[in-house]
Amino acid sequence: MANGTIAFDTLSTSGQISGTAKSVDSDYITTGSVKCYVAYTSDTNTAVLNGQSFNLTSLTDNGTGSTTFTINNNMAQSKYPNPHAPGDSNGGFTQYQFDTEMTTTAFKINTSNDSFAVQDTDLHAVCTLGDLA
Repeated sequence: MANGTIAFDTLSTSGQISGTAKSVDSDYITTGSVKCYVAYTSDTNTAVLNGQSFNLTSLTDNGTGSTTFTINNNMAQSKYPNPHAPGDSNGGFTQYQFDTEMTTTAFKINTSNDSFAVQDTDLHAVCTLGDLA
């Protein structure tokens, strides 16, 4: 079976839920959607998947409060937005910062407590926005 190509500028649906036709520009789909996401845990110095992931090859625990994520399908540029929601089930406040080691294939996140001391935390969600290569 041969694979083909479908080309379109707008994706439309009959709007079966609301009864009104809906459409979305295909540029929004390619540039405005999440390119990578992951829910993970980094307590006790071991970063592990804690839920779903998409377009992620692996995550690596670099030590207390530091995790590197390897993206499966490369990003087009080495600087891209990564909204991140760190948390602590013990009620602590967690902060994060991106390390300067962002590339088209990987990014690193460092987490700290409200006193800016590095720490592992048990609840995380991160996604990647931007264009794929």
